[in-house]
Amino acid sequence: MASIGLLRRRWKPAPGAAGVIRVRTVCLTEVSMRVVVDFKLCESNALCVGIAPSVFELDDNDYLVILDEEPGEDLRADLKAAVAACPKQAISLADD
Repeated sequence: MASIGLLRRRWKPAPGAAGVIRVRTVCLTEVSMRVVVDFKLCESNALCVGIAPSVFELDDNDYLVILDEEPGEDLRADLKAAVAACPKQAISLADD
């Protein structure tokens, strides 16, 4: 899921509705966040799995798997914590 830039547009009041202003929200652009892992650096320490389990997991061979490469904005704080916690600095976030 991506965050959305919004524009609010005003219309003139309808005849007979003095002082009433209607507001409409229109989507202008989408900004998506992408999770990037350098698997050459990753040691599968699983700190990111504990911080953001809806985005990361370990497979049966204990290799890191990205479950959601483009998570929603609601997970940005958790993902920043996962990036900071990675002992090998193998995780980064890219804003597309």
